[in-house]
Amino acid sequence: MYFRCELRGSAGLSLTEAIVHPILEMEREGVEIRAESDHPLFPHRPVQTCNGILGPFGVHPSSICGEVRFAIRGPDAGRDAGPVRAALESGLAEYVARYGDKAGKKFERHYTWAATGASEAVVTVHGSTGHMGSLPDNDAAITKWAYLAASLLELKHGRPLPLSLELLGMDGQKSLVLEGAQGFLPTHAIEEVKRRMSAAFRRGIERFTRLTGRGPDSLAGTISFDKLHNDAFACDPASPSMTAAREAAVLAGAMAEDEQLLGWNVSCDARLFAGEHPGLPVITCGAGRLEHAHSEGELLHLPELFQAVALTALFLVLETGSYAR
Repeated sequence: MYFRCELRGSAGLSLTEAIVHPILEMEREGVEIRAESDHPLFPHRPVQTCNGILGPFGVHPSSICGEVRFAIRGPDAGRDAGPVRAALESGLAEYVARYGDKAGKKFERHYTWAATGASEAVVTVHGSTGHMGSLPDNDAAITKWAYLAASLLELKHGRPLPLSLELLGMDGQKSLVLEGAQGFLPTHAIEEVKRRMSAAFRRGIERFTRLTGRGPDSLAGTISFDKLHNDAFACDPASPSMTAAREAAVLAGAMAEDEQLLGWNVSCDARLFAGEHPGLPVITCGAGRLEHAHSEGELLHLPELFQAVALTALFLVLETGSYAR
């Protein structure tokens, strides 16, 4: 399910700072939904909150954003030591404790610091891209940025310290858009997920207005789910058709005979057929890997394609009874 959030604020309000807590609240709600997602076909719980686009950064709601750049402005903000750098490291430590440290694998470092003067620094937050289904193996730059920015906001309002945060390319903009996707399993209805993510977005706005002491009318936010909103579904894994598909996969060498049968990690058009024909099994299979989908290095291995062709042909003859078991 894709979401689109938009913030508009009164004069003098930083939309960059205002979006931080909505991102974190929606992320926390996604964690709660995942914890509740107990389904026998999905023991691995492929339930992700993907922040794909933030202002000028990112390319697609369900593609992990690989880079966010923002400026920190204020007295001594450009110093390579002191409270600002300490706050960045504190936010990074909290992020790494929750999501793991993937630096040195798909990117060299979590962020790059560049002082542009005594009172300004530009920080580039690094991540690694891919389809939202590959989030456990990648690193989400927007979510990481939100942790860093939240730590800086604590410093700003706790001391207080005259700091300002701005996404590069956002100076003077009257609105800021966040787009992403929330995964869910057949354990949750899509309307419930919409309601909960909407409430989380509003909580984030309220948290920001309390933190800054601004009135509720100083910041307006909207959230919609118009782009893609696919309900989750599951069919009977013991159906005759699924038994034939599993046998075809084993014969084609695409699946071990004792391999556990799992549900598909992400949404696809199969849900259309499942909705139109609820009494029929709907099976998803094919070539390719999620780690490559929607990434900068998207590819398809030809041997996997040939294997998928063999699997499909074997399934057809098994399903139609043209091949004696």
